[in-house]
Amino acid sequence: MATKAIRFASGPVSCPSSSNWRLWVTGSEIYLATRQTGGEFKLSLHSSGTWNSAFTSESKARLSDRGSGRVTRRHASWTRPAEFAPGWTKGASLVIPWVSWHDDLTGPVVYHPETTWYPAPPEAGQICFTLLISSTEKTASSLGEVLHANYMYETEPLRLANGEQVWLCAELLEMTPEQVRYVDAVSAQFMGFTLKVAPDQAKAYGQDIHRDSELPLIIDFPLGRKHFGIR
Repeated sequence: MATKAIRFASGPVSCPSSSNWRLWVTGSEIYLATRQTGGEFKLSLHSSGTWNSAFTSESKARLSDRGSGRVTRRHASWTRPAEFAPGWTKGASLVIPWVSWHDDLTGPVVYHPETTWYPAPPEAGQICFTLLISSTEKTASSLGEVLHANYMYETEPLRLANGEQVWLCAELLEMTPEQVRYVDAVSAQFMGFTLKVAPDQAKAYGQDIHRDSELPLIIDFPLGRKHFGIR
């Protein structure tokens, strides 16, 4: 039976560096969400070429559109790009940065038993996951056409009803000064939260989707004691 979902995270298992992510397909549509928020917020890469991040209808959440001011579930939208190489189209990216407080909170978090664990980001670095959409004839060996040897990837793609395939790839990278500033800015948005359990029983993550990037770009990182006002 063809794989219909890929669950993945950045380790270590004892203190994960990321949320538990799920990449899945339905027909010719592609979806990405965390296990914790999949019923409320997700990224959708539609076969129509319109890609968006949005609250689900089940969440009941609504936003005010930045352009029209009307109420909408949609957070941001992108248009599918042209192929960057014959048979290959770049999809969304998910960045897990190293943060100095990554092991501040070590409470238990339940991850799906079929989760594929990728390396933790190196100090002052990041692990960057990228979705690649390929034509039907591409295989795992074809990834060498567009990826260098340091990339990690799932050897089995998710297959769409329209014949295309979705590949999950990952790479360990250094962070640029600009990226460090961006992580600090996003982190600041999560200050002032309140813990409902003891710190040693807590583990939480923050996510942000860059609205103004050319393609969907998500950042996901652990929250630390400072985000909850704990010294």
